[in-house]
Amino acid sequence: NELALQVINTTLAAGAYYGVYEQELGGATLFGRPRVFAIEPTLGVRWTQIDAKVEVGPMTARRKVQWTDPFIGARMIYDIDDRWNFAAEADIGGFGAGTEFSAHGQAYLGYRTMIHDVPTMFRVGYRVLYQDYDGGDNVSDFKYRVTQHGPVVGLSITF
Repeated sequence: NELALQVINTTLAAGAYYGVYEQELGGATLFGRPRVFAIEPTLGVRWTQIDAKVEVGPMTARRKVQWTDPFIGARMIYDIDDRWNFAAEADIGGFGAGTEFSAHGQAYLGYRTMIHDVPTMFRVGYRVLYQDYDGGDNVSDFKYRVTQHGPVVGLSITF
């Protein structure tokens, strides 16, 4: 008997932040803004969809679930010099609204440059997302307690 498992995970997050603390560090970034150290609380939602399929020989079982979690957190930005910056963010969520609990964190190093006179930032870092979803009390209900983590890369272009 052959065993096959396929899981497709889609996660989207949207939120807002508010600058509660900002200290100028002297000098300017490559993009002409003051270098800063900043702390910004965040508030948002994270939508997750899991599409799982298991095949054992001729039998197939499939389950597709989705949920939306509110989250609260904070982010920190530190401009190391005119080109380099370090940023980190963390949040917790769920609160029984979607998952029982979720936690997310990421940290990255950014590099500012100009590409054809357009401000561009390259980022590289690491991200962790933990979600504890319990779809119900029955044996056949979907349960998802997973930690995903790994490297991230990003690109920001300002027009």
